Amino acid sequence: MTSMEVLHEIVSAEQAARKLYGEAVRRQEGFAEYLEAKKTKLHDEYFNAARERLAEHEARETAKADAAIAVLDKKLETELSAARESFEANRAALAVKVFELAVGLDA
Repeated sequence: MTSMEVLHEIVSAEQAARKLYGEAVRRQEGFAEYLEAKKTKLHDEYFNAARERLAEHEARETAKADAAIAVLDKKLETELSAARESFEANRAALAVKVFELAVGLDA
């Protein structure tokens, strides 16, 4: 092999090495983009699932709270109705008692 042939082989090998290096860099950048896209997709999937679970939990808790409020409202309405009935039944006696107290205090 002549020195020109050796030099030509060296230049060809360097060109091939540069080409391989360029391809490796391109693939590395592509892989980084691929990983970032995968990471973003997993992040979005996780948070969408978390939002769905949160909405379901919120709906269940709202339903429980509404049921508890309904029970308390019914209890309050029952007690208020009983108090009204008691007042109506004892209205005259209460009026007399208030009048006696007012007159007794002024005298």
